[in-house]
Amino acid sequence: PTLRIGSRGPEVGRIQRIIGGGLKIDNIFGPETKKAVIDFQIKNKLNPDGVVGANTWGALMTSGPAALTPDTQQPTPKDDISKSTTTTSDTDVKSVLKFGPRTGSKANFEKLQDAFQEKIEQAAIDYNKRTGKQLKISSAFRNPADQQRLWDASVRAGTPGIQPNGIPVGRPGSSKHEKGLAVDIDNYNDPRAVAAMNRQGLYQTVKNDPPHFTTLGEKYNSPNEMRKIINSIEIREQKQGNPTLRMGSRGPSVTQVQQILGITQTGVYDNATRQAVINFQKNNNLTADGTVGPNTWGALSTSKSATQASATQQPVRAPATQQPAQEKEIDRIVKSGPGFIDVGTIDGDIQRRQGNVSWRMNNPGNLRDYPWTKKQPGYVGSANAGASGTFAVFATPEDGFNAKKQLLFSPSSKYLNMTINDAITKYAPETENKTLVYIDAVVKATNASQNTPLNRLTPQQQNLMLDAINRMEGYKVGSITTIQKSTGTA
Repeated sequence: PTLRIGSRGPEVGRIQRIIGGGLKIDNIFGPETKKAVIDFQIKNKLNPDGVVGANTWGALMTSGPAALTPDTQQPTPKDDISKSTTTTSDTDVKSVLKFGPRTGSKANFEKLQDAFQEKIEQAAIDYNKRTGKQLKISSAFRNPADQQRLWDASVRAGTPGIQPNGIPVGRPGSSKHEKGLAVDIDNYNDPRAVAAMNRQGLYQTVKNDPPHFTTLGEKYNSPNEMRKIINSIEIREQKQGNPTLRMGSRGPSVTQVQQILGITQTGVYDNATRQAVINFQKNNNLTADGTVGPNTWGALSTSKSATQASATQQPVRAPATQQPAQEKEIDRIVKSGPGFIDVGTIDGDIQRRQGNVSWRMNNPGNLRDYPWTKKQPGYVGSANAGASGTFAVFATPEDGFNAKKQLLFSPSSKYLNMTINDAITKYAPETENKTLVYIDAVVKATNASQNTPLNRLTPQQQNLMLDAINRMEGYKVGSITTIQKSTGTA
C-alpha cells in the first residue's frame, strides 16, 4: 500500500524496521518516520516526498533487512483517529469517508488533485473524530462525459444549468469537478460537517449549490485557488523540514542553499541566488523556475558540493533586519508603457523588461509613487503602467521588498496597529483588488486570525504575510532583452 503521514499498521512497522537507524517501531507513520523516509529517498535518488509508493517500496525491498515481513512486527496499535495529522492510509479513508455511486465513487475521489484530496481527507478525520460519522462524498472528479450527461439532463428539463433536482450544473469544461478541485457532500445540512470542511479552507462557493465545496476564492479569482492549496503545503513543509524557498525568503535554509551552490552566503534569497538556483536546476534536468522545492532540495542534498559543504560547514550568518543591498538591476528609467519598461543599467546598456508591474519595476508590493515611497532606499523613479497608473521603480527586487516591509512593519508604520483585515483593506482596496480574497490569502499564509494586529505577528508570520502579498500582487519573473549595448566610452 501507499504509506504517508497518518498511515498505521504492520506495513508502517515494516518500513520502520527496514530503515532502522534507531527509528521507533510503533506502526505509526509520524513526522520522524517521514523524515527517515525522505533521507532514504534522497540516498537512493528517489523523489524525496516522504510518501512510500511503488518506487520507494522497490528500493526498500532490496535494501538488506527487507525480508522482514509484517508477521514479524509488533501488534498493530488500536487506531486513534485523533492522532492523525495530515492525511490517511486507504484503511483509514474507508473508516471516515463514504462514497456514493458514479461521480462519488472512491476511484473518482482518488482522481482529485493530490493536495485538494488531502484537505478533504483531513476534514473527514476531523468530522469523524467529533461526531463518529462518515463524510459522504456524492460527487468528486468528473470526466467530460459525466459533466456532459449532467448538463444534457438540465437542457432536457428545460432549465439549462439547473438539474432536475434544482442543483446548478456548469457547462462542460467549466466545472471545478473536471479539474479535480471540487467535491459535493451529502452532509451539507450538518453544521459540524460544514465546519470541518471550512477548517480545511473548503467552502460552499456556488450560490444555490450547498453540497458543492471548493477553495475559498475560486469564484472570484480562479488562478489563486491552487496557490492557496500550495500555501498550506508550504507552511506544513516549514514546520516539518526543508521549506520552499523563493525570492524574498530569508534564514539559515537560504544560507545552506547558497553554501551548496558556492555563492556568497547572505541568508537572503536575492536575484543572484535565484539565478544560481536556475542554473543548478537546468544542469540537473529540473524545472528551472528558481524556486527551491522538494525536488530541488533532493538534488541539492545529493550533489557533490553538498557533501563538500557539510565537511567545511561555515557559521550561518544571522539574517539582517532588511535585505542587504545588491548590485543595481535598474540604474535609470528610459521609457515605460503598458507591459514594459526600458531601463539603463550600471554597465550603460539599455534593457527592456517585460512582465507584470511588480516584477518589471522591482516593486513586489506594487507600491504607488507617493512621497513616502520616494524616500526609500533604492528608489529610482516612477513609471507609467498604462491604465493601472503610475508605480515606483526600485533598483533591485530587494529594495522593493524592503520598502514594502517598512511600509507595513516599521515602528512608525500606520499599519502596525491595524488588524490583518483592516491593513489589507487599506493596502488593497476593493476599487483595485479582490480584497476578501486578498485577506483570505494572508490569513491562510500566516495561520493567524484576520483580527490579529500586525504588531502581534511573529517575524516568521511577517515574512509569510509579505510573501503572500508578493503572490497576490502577481510577482512573476518576466523577460529581459538588451535593446542597446553600451559603447564602453564615457
